[in-house]
Amino acid sequence: MSWPETVRRAGEYGHPENPGTGQVVLDHTPNMLVFETLTVHSTSIIRTLLGFHRTDCDCSRILHCAVFEKLRPLTELKGLEFWKAYWDIVTTHHTLWEKGIEHRDISVSNLMYRIKDNVPKGVLNDFDLSRLRIDGKREGTRANDRTGTIPFMAIDLLSPSAEKGMVQHLYRHDLESFAWVLFWVVSSYDEGKEILRQPDLFANWHISASSAHDKKIAFLYKLEIQSLPSWKRLKTAVAFIQIFWLDFYHAKTAARRLEEEEQDPDLVMVDEDHQGVQQGDQDTQQGMNEDELLRELVAFVARGYRGKKLPKDVLQCLPTGLLNSNGLLPL
Repeated sequence: MSWPETVRRAGEYGHPENPGTGQVVLDHTPNMLVFETLTVHSTSIIRTLLGFHRTDCDCSRILHCAVFEKLRPLTELKGLEFWKAYWDIVTTHHTLWEKGIEHRDISVSNLMYRIKDNVPKGVLNDFDLSRLRIDGKREGTRANDRTGTIPFMAIDLLSPSAEKGMVQHLYRHDLESFAWVLFWVVSSYDEGKEILRQPDLFANWHISASSAHDKKIAFLYKLEIQSLPSWKRLKTAVAFIQIFWLDFYHAKTAARRLEEEEQDPDLVMVDEDHQGVQQGDQDTQQGMNEDELLRELVAFVARGYRGKKLPKDVLQCLPTGLLNSNGLLPL
């Protein structure tokens, strides 16, 4: 059950079987069995009956009821099965975003799987907070409304500006959320069961947006993930993803400082203890098209870092086809 805005198109989010999405996407999205719209419960009717009808905008919501197939939480999987299903979901999300379906609520509870041909297949679930983008424009009355689950939201969306609706929700924000889910899972789940080995590490992520904002920045800088035993095979890959996002925020900060202090060409934003960001990286990460960021992430993880490489079986789970499809960022 959900209460989306009336202007949203019923059912398209819960079952994204839109033209052009293809069978591959349907393999990694939920199968809707029943859908019903209960117009009698529209908040517009309720407001009118109470004398609170608004004429400045249609902000009303309507009750949708849907029944889906039963899925299993992705956290039940471990090792390579989890890793492969995780990337199933990341690439499916990217395809949907390119087609104009923006999920906007990537969290541990929305990453699921189903068994198909005896193989776990990752499934992106729960499109209740998603939006359609048609001809470059988002439907809905408040396109910049902040949505998401705080512990997994991108750092930019936890800022005071975002709380005021001044930050547009971009593709990279969802992609970053996938990273926070990964950090959470490898630190909190072992053999498919939740084990709070580092309760203090995530404690303040739930309190408020401002608290989560500060703690997440500190988390990236400390590189303090202590993965549980069943994630040993993925430890290096997880570290590479953490370094990628640390570099991204280094570059983002550098770009902002350079803009503010144009008269200081010698401004350097890389600290002595972390040399991952060079000027070229700043230009690439800040100037790239949003759609290229996933390719940049995959390329970074696949190439390795400071001489370290992924085990072959871990590398093979990455969607490296993204890198070769148009020659962008070849390995």
